[in-house]
Amino acid sequence: MNIGLGLAGAGRPVLTGLVDYLGMVGGPKKKQLATRHLVAQLMALSAFGLSFGWRARRRNVSRTPLPALILSRVGLLALNVGNYFGGQLVYRHGMRVSTGL
Repeated sequence: MNIGLGLAGAGRPVLTGLVDYLGMVGGPKKKQLATRHLVAQLMALSAFGLSFGWRARRRNVSRTPLPALILSRVGLLALNVGNYFGGQLVYRHGMRVSTGL
């Protein structure tokens, strides 16, 4: 259930991140970091989505299937890597969320 809530709440951050990425002005290092951040976050979202789907199909609700656990760990790893790249963008390179104002 928690994975489902996380997936449901991912829509806004994905949308704002994509808008910022597409309108990004910066050097090649910033764009490279932003691309790595984007790919890692999409990998995390995909892994969590697959894990959620696997859990939803299970017959025995008292045990979580091994593939779902593995996908959750992959998602957690990708999320941490993506957050690292996002932190580099914000704190080292000064990239902030565009307010559009």
